[in-house]
Amino acid sequence: MLKRILLTTLFALLTAAAGTGYFLFAGDYVRNNEESETVKSIDVVIKDSVENNLVRVRDIMGFLNYGEGIIGSCRAELGIDSIEKRLLERGEITDAEVFSDNSGVLRVEILQRKPAIRFSGAGAEFYSDSTGYIFPVYKKADVPIVTGSIPVRYAAGGKGYPDDPKELAWIKGMAKLTSYIEKHYYWHKTVEQIDVENSGDIVLYMRDARQKFIFGSADGIEDKFARMATYYKGIAPLPEAGRYTTVNLKYDKQIICR
Repeated sequence: MLKRILLTTLFALLTAAAGTGYFLFAGDYVRNNEESETVKSIDVVIKDSVENNLVRVRDIMGFLNYGEGIIGSCRAELGIDSIEKRLLERGEITDAEVFSDNSGVLRVEILQRKPAIRFSGAGAEFYSDSTGYIFPVYKKADVPIVTGSIPVRYAAGGKGYPDDPKELAWIKGMAKLTSYIEKHYYWHKTVEQIDVENSGDIVLYMRDARQKFIFGSADGIEDKFARMATYYKGIAPLPEAGRYTTVNLKYDKQIICR
């Protein structure tokens, strides 16, 4: 009986030792394999590429492979957080997720920032989304353009929300104005240009009229377009309308033609 107990105990100890050795070996193997495995390729997915084409796969591929030197680097030394941070420093990217797999492929998933307006004036050009976030124009997108004396301080390559609350409020107002025009078929087809004069007045130029429409500020948008419709229906058909060069809508409940 004692001999059987000793043999059983010895077998258990040998089994435990073998198991420990296996796990130590397996751990060293996985660790050494991960440290030696290199990134062989990059797979980039632009999640919203159908509705937005501000960022192209080749742009991200070039940025990663040449800017970061990803291909050929060790997976264990990638610094995923650093790569994601650098991608997010590009103003046209709103979200980036980076991860690698055991096959040596670096997976990159990108979500783009959606531009609402392109501002162009005084030698500066930049985008804004609907929240007032501004970022550089890397690639031209099919969005409304606002030209003239843009009352927003912008440094080339800058991105983020304006520090001045008045500037941010102005951009949000312009986003509401352009959104209103885009959503209404007639105005979308009729408004040809949105310009900001030195006085700060917003001016609309129409495709089918020689007059400029002085909108003033971006307040009371719906009411001002209602008065524009009144002008087209009741005033434009009159013979004397041909003499007018401006239609002023900036004052409440008034249509001033000159």
